Amino acid sequence: MSLTSNEKKILMHLVENSRTSDSHIASQLGISSQAVGKTRRKLEGEFVDSYSTALMLDKVGVGIIALSVAKLTNEGKKIGERAVHQLIHESPHVISAYRVDNGDTSHVIVYAFKSKDEMEKFFYSEETRNHFHKYLETKDLFTCSENNLVKNSMKQLLLKNIDEMSTRSRYV
Repeated sequence: MSLTSNEKKILMHLVENSRTSDSHIASQLGISSQAVGKTRRKLEGEFVDSYSTALMLDKVGVGIIALSVAKLTNEGKKIGERAVHQLIHESPHVISAYRVDNGDTSHVIVYAFKSKDEMEKFFYSEETRNHFHKYLETKDLFTCSENNLVKNSMKQLLLKNIDEMSTRSRYV
């Protein structure tokens, strides 16, 4: 997909700060705020999935991050991946999950918890063993405290990829 020069610049501004006003972007680019608004709406329809707020994890009670390498169990295969993925979506502790095909691994899942006790309850309690882990077996688990998080942003990659997108003339 190609973008006009202004579309690329506006999209990059939105990646940097999605709350940036149309008038601020317009002043930076030397175009009207109406043109920015029209372009933003177009980009939101084609590229922007949603806007979100990045919070400081420790301030909202997240103390532990866990990365799990998991495999569908036989019960998980019986109910189907779509049902297992729904369970993953419904878990408030799952930050992100990826389906992978690597022999003894079917999923890589990133979790967040308030404390080690909450994490242990999630992974080892009878309740979650019968509801969640019955369908998805944890093969390996890596944990760290929230303040060991080194990077949690795709911003640089997104800016690089947008910058490398082909540019088309506005009049095509």
